[in-house]
Amino acid sequence: MFEEAKQLKEDNQYDDPEIPYDISIPILGYNSAHFDMVFVIRYLTNPLWHISSYLGDFSHIKRVEVKHKITGVTLQFLDAMLFVTKGTLKQFAADFGNGGKDDQKGVFPYDAINTDNYNEVLSKSEPFSKEDFNNELRKESMTDEAYQIYLEDSKQFKNRWDYLQYYNEQDTSIMIKPIENLIEMNFENRIDMFNYISMASCANTIKYKMACNDFDLNARYINQNDSSFINFSPFNLTEEYWEQKLNSYKQKDLKAKRSIKNNVQESDFEQFAQLIEKGSCWFCKARFTNENRPTLDRINNAIGHTKDNDRLACIYCNVARANRDDKITRLKIQLKKYYLAKGLPMPITNEDTYHILRNGITGGLANVIHRYSIKGETHINEMKYETNKVISYDLDHIMRHITGVDTNSLYPSMFSGLKHDFIKYTGNQIYTPGYEISRNTCVTDKQKNQAMETINNPLRFSSKQSDIDKVTMFVAEVKGHIDEEYINDFINFPLLIRKYKYKALGSVIGKYMHEHQKKNGLPIDKEENKLTSLLSIMGQFINFYSYYLWFLIEDCHFIIDEVKSVMTFSKHLGFAPFVKHFSRQRIQAKLEKNKDLKQYRKISMNSSYGSDGMNQEHFSQIKTCDKNETFRAHLKDIFKADRKLNENVYAVEFEKQTFNCNTCIQVSFAVLDCSKYWVMNFYYNFLCRCLEQNRFHYVYGDTDSMMLAVAGDPNQDYTQGFSAIVSGKQFYDENFYKFFPDPSKDVYDEKKLLGVAYEHCGSSLIALAPKNYWLLEDLDKKNPETVKLKGLNLKSNPQINKQAYEENIKNGTIVKGKNMSLRQRAGEMSQIEVLQNGITGYHTKMVTLPNQCCCPFIYQLTAESYKCQQLQ
Repeated sequence: MFEEAKQLKEDNQYDDPEIPYDISIPILGYNSAHFDMVFVIRYLTNPLWHISSYLGDFSHIKRVEVKHKITGVTLQFLDAMLFVTKGTLKQFAADFGNGGKDDQKGVFPYDAINTDNYNEVLSKSEPFSKEDFNNELRKESMTDEAYQIYLEDSKQFKNRWDYLQYYNEQDTSIMIKPIENLIEMNFENRIDMFNYISMASCANTIKYKMACNDFDLNARYINQNDSSFINFSPFNLTEEYWEQKLNSYKQKDLKAKRSIKNNVQESDFEQFAQLIEKGSCWFCKARFTNENRPTLDRINNAIGHTKDNDRLACIYCNVARANRDDKITRLKIQLKKYYLAKGLPMPITNEDTYHILRNGITGGLANVIHRYSIKGETHINEMKYETNKVISYDLDHIMRHITGVDTNSLYPSMFSGLKHDFIKYTGNQIYTPGYEISRNTCVTDKQKNQAMETINNPLRFSSKQSDIDKVTMFVAEVKGHIDEEYINDFINFPLLIRKYKYKALGSVIGKYMHEHQKKNGLPIDKEENKLTSLLSIMGQFINFYSYYLWFLIEDCHFIIDEVKSVMTFSKHLGFAPFVKHFSRQRIQAKLEKNKDLKQYRKISMNSSYGSDGMNQEHFSQIKTCDKNETFRAHLKDIFKADRKLNENVYAVEFEKQTFNCNTCIQVSFAVLDCSKYWVMNFYYNFLCRCLEQNRFHYVYGDTDSMMLAVAGDPNQDYTQGFSAIVSGKQFYDENFYKFFPDPSKDVYDEKKLLGVAYEHCGSSLIALAPKNYWLLEDLDKKNPETVKLKGLNLKSNPQINKQAYEENIKNGTIVKGKNMSLRQRAGEMSQIEVLQNGITGYHTKMVTLPNQCCCPFIYQLTAESYKCQQLQ
């Protein structure tokens, strides 16, 4: 490998021999981070080469760089799966290998060999039997057609060893075209994917790159929030200032042992005064003011401050340059000026702001409000709050079907910059936060009033750009409550989605669920910290981004009781070109039946959000050590674990004592908050305004989707959607296609951003807990039943079916399941069978009542205050 890498390095040398080619040569596997690398890594350290970089942990090795000690060539071992979504190698080849043309992965009976019998089994000349290909791990067997193909292939080989070599070559060769396509597609966007660790980080880089499409190195960029611009006062050079700078330059040159013979003199005052008056900073083109004072930057840092060696620079740029390359420094400075001028995001530097934002990055919500919804049997159910009581009661209407609604590319939509009539703020657009402007900790009345002025800026409703420019984006820490007069308007779909820390006592989650846990030996009275739907903020300070808080105040009668702090940010629409481009290209690829490009565009757009919110606090530091160094490492407080790699080489894992925030987590926080706002906005400002609210109720929701039980027309099937329960027909007709695809328009409208589509519709739904439901889609003759159960392989557990879900609801029956998995330890692979709980009915995110209604937690209300009321 090193010899081939050396040749590659020589072939790719730059034309200028002074520029070193020091790029690592990538070596890719598929799903190698979990398995292959564990066995390979012991061979990556010896007297000729050593591990120079290690990213990941002992069970998931994302990237390892190995450097040759003599030639200096570096190999980079990577997992190709990190650059796509999870799936099989066969699927990878089909998705990215020219539409599956190169999908020629062979077959091999993994279960037929082990460490004891491999030599005996592989030395045989006859083909493997069909039963040898049975996969106990996946509970799959080989088809007759596939076995006949294998028999034809096996005729080419003398023994099974030769067939294994052929299989391994096939396993490798089908990766070539997909990887080449990925490299090319990323390179079209001017990035080298091997400089990054995942598709998410590649997409995030493209997103930020496209935000700088109009960047000009020679332009003058002005930051509207810069105090020197707001209070512009031209700098006038004085003799006193000039003398002070000359003395300073003289001392610096003498200290550095540079000649001062031809340095600038006091007699040059007039000349430089004129240059300063008309000139600007060489780096950033900024004019000089009393707050942005001029200095002399040396062109050649080896020479003193002579006339021919000096040029004007502002203090910031001069310090930034120091002894660095002036052209690279100028690029960095201009990029920063560009970001400030355009309001684009930069990493957070305030530690308090960082922790507030980090604690608010909680992902999407999966929750259940009604657990049992059977066609023709289950009544539409509502909740109401009455004087410190919550009552769940059935209505006369009986549900006829389940209507599922899924939002199109929810996260990218939040930074798409598209206008939508249902966004009533900032010109019908959602702005993304940029760099932090200020942090106002509210202690005095004046500070609290300033914070409220920022939150309640009346210009947020304006459509005039000049007014919108005066609206500041913010994250506010507030305490508040929903006006009790309106609380029943929002109790059936609680609108405060936040993490809540509590102890799952019977008085908190309700007697029904607590008794179910005790009866079945499930853990009880646990400390929980879960993302859930709340009707009050439970006496805590909660952080909100601008749009979510504005929605709560304007549409949900949320009253702010106290403000703790407000962090303000610049705003921008800089990511809009990325989202619009990738969204359109995805549809274009679909029309052209270009499967690999379509998949690449889809994954890139949807994963571009992830890198900004990546939590680097818990990353470990792994260092290669000899035996003595490893022994000493055990004595350190930050030691975590070690693993032997070779005879005298160990990988030692340490806890990081410090970390840098290198990502713009304010973007991640805002995208998550805006997605919650958009789902609530769709539900309350569209659905609830045009449908009969006593003829549907919310059943189950995931990050970007919801399923509703609808008392529709009993003479129609579930494809009727909401059509039979429309109450405000004019409003419905005017606005329906602002969200749903319009059949009269082209294919681009089907997946429009900020839009929705029907998905996961059916006749009945039993949703026991988040990520755990059974759905009957009886019009789908191929797959009429859908089961979703996190953590269990459904193929090997056929007992997870409708009956199991019903038995859990009616009798509290728990169903066990088993998972087969591959585990490795100390370089040995084992097949493990794990028996675990399958269906438990364990749902503690809300107060679960005997009628299967799940009610939101309300501040200072115990579970005894939640009651069921029978249908009269």
